[in-house]
Amino acid sequence: MNHPNQAILDEFQFAINHLAPTVPADVKARAQKAHDDLVANPEATESDVEAAMYAAGREEYPHRHAFKEMTSGNTEARRVEIVLEHVESNVAAVVK
Repeated sequence: MNHPNQAILDEFQFAINHLAPTVPADVKARAQKAHDDLVANPEATESDVEAAMYAAGREEYPHRHAFKEMTSGNTEARRVEIVLEHVESNVAAVVK
């Protein structure tokens, strides 16, 4: 028998499976435990699931934000580098 809130529990599991790579294992384990406890409890409401998702999101946020900063900085620097390779020297001087 499916849980009455199976759809939102599936979304929660999807989010857990796609946490940023910088999230520590203990944060992921706590989120997974919260999910598993909710799945095992057929009396869990949609609000209970949302509260667990919110708690996991608050723990995960700084790690996701750090990962985004780490990866986006290199992308921008590389983009400027590529542009500078293909423009005239006077334009490159202005861009720099």
